[in-house]
Amino acid sequence: MKVKFLILLSFLITLSNSAEECADTSDKCSAWAKNGFCTNCFYNCDIRVKYCAKTCEYCTGQKTCENCTVTTTKPPPTTTTINCVDYGDYCKSWAMKGFCSNCFYKCSDRIKYCAKTCGFCTAGSCTDCNNVQNFKSLISQTSLELPQE
Repeated sequence: MKVKFLILLSFLITLSNSAEECADTSDKCSAWAKNGFCTNCFYNCDIRVKYCAKTCEYCTGQKTCENCTVTTTKPPPTTTTINCVDYGDYCKSWAMKGFCSNCFYKCSDRIKYCAKTCGFCTAGSCTDCNNVQNFKSLISQTSLELPQE
């Protein structure tokens, strides 16, 4: 009888710990989810799970979070040279956090601030991701605050 009790107690503790681990850290998750936050490639899995694990149903294996790969077609590189400089000491730090490849930022901004660090010294070396820009526009129209890294 003691063994059965210990097994049951162990199971309940495990279940309790799982429930505690699976929570949203933002009170805006249901609104974000309605606007596609849980499935949109704009946010990587770490961000989606960090803020809205419960709402996005990533907790008990209901759904799995997979990072998306944005495929773009680049025009052939040209020999036109962009003013290849960085405007600030922050570019290396930003690049390490994904600034150079993050579709949240338009190419014009990535080139304007960190062309050298991002390797955008040749025209056509940076490509905007229209689907992400459209999502960003949709979210801004709903005046929802989205999580920042």
